[in-house]
Amino acid sequence: MLRYGLLALLAAAGAAAVIVIQQHRGSKQATTTAAPPATQPLPRVCGGTVSIGLLAPTTGPSAAIGLDQLHWAQFYVADWNGSHTPRLRIVTADTQGGPKTAGAAAGKLVADRAIFGVIGPSGSDDVPAVAATLRTAGLGFVSPSATGDALAGGANTGYFFRVVPSERLQATTDVDYIATKLVDKNGSVLVLDDQDGQTAALAGTVAAGLRARGVRVARASVPHGTTNFSGLAAKIGRGTAVVYVPFGSAGEVEAFAKALHAARKPAVTFATDAAYAPGTFDVEGSYLSFFAPDVSTVPVDQALVATFHQGFPGPTTAYGAPAYVAAQVWAAALHQACVNGGLTRASVRALLPTVSLSTSLLGGPVAFTAKGELAAGGFHVFRIVQGKYVTVG
Repeated sequence: MLRYGLLALLAAAGAAAVIVIQQHRGSKQATTTAAPPATQPLPRVCGGTVSIGLLAPTTGPSAAIGLDQLHWAQFYVADWNGSHTPRLRIVTADTQGGPKTAGAAAGKLVADRAIFGVIGPSGSDDVPAVAATLRTAGLGFVSPSATGDALAGGANTGYFFRVVPSERLQATTDVDYIATKLVDKNGSVLVLDDQDGQTAALAGTVAAGLRARGVRVARASVPHGTTNFSGLAAKIGRGTAVVYVPFGSAGEVEAFAKALHAARKPAVTFATDAAYAPGTFDVEGSYLSFFAPDVSTVPVDQALVATFHQGFPGPTTAYGAPAYVAAQVWAAALHQACVNGGLTRASVRALLPTVSLSTSLLGGPVAFTAKGELAAGGFHVFRIVQGKYVTVG
């Protein structure tokens, strides 16, 4: 059975009904359990088209990420619309990859009263810039890629959700892989940061975790925006097995990894999700961790990926598929709100904590904690082999 095909929506608190929608691509068939009586009219809007906003960079340097997320969200909505109600559409607001423009983009979505929920924003830095605007308007938002630890909970409780794990799990994944796969008892790890608060926090957590595992660790910082790493690379000892580089720019990671190779040092570069940029960061033998699988390389997902490419030719990245799952979450909540007889921003948002996907395109179930975190999930480790990102952990 296709992994992406089974969607189970838990009904709202106090309601006994559970709706199960079985989707198989191509068949366009659906079965429902405990559906409302045929004589019970749905709200008028449920017989028309309901909009979901998408906050993503569709222009600018990060446009490839935003457009991939848009296409995967549109792909899911097109499938949903073939056999389900309400009909859905995606309304895009371009963040251009920065908090200042993200705030204006959120305002655009808030003003559109046909929008009942938001996918995004894409970046962790964009969440604080849009959160208050979306909360004031009563809009829930489900991010496919914002992993910052501090985003969930607090004032965002009940509003912010994400279908990917947080950086806390990234640190755990990276420490475990480095300690068990890349460093022996004689090796050491250099942990860098680029003096950005988010990368410095992750670097500090990973350094502490490696030390707790008995790994010798050195720490260093470089100014954000550094492009020449030859001096730093020359100082790295030959006993260093791994250099952990959680920089926020794939170009900076690429520059560092090339400098390391040019200095003929045996250490390997281990980067994080910001460096996931095939064609930009492609230094042979390097590693990176990322919050989602590359579905284009997962055998069980190949039929779905092939269908996706029929509508959206060209490359796709690991950033895209989580937006498909975020759209799936919204479709479930919107459908249930229609079944319950009251489609409002508040009623849909209140249903988000009850959405449960027993399996998903990302390879596991999707359900949320009280803070809106993904209840179960983990990061994936890739290695660059002959220019390709190969899953190794």
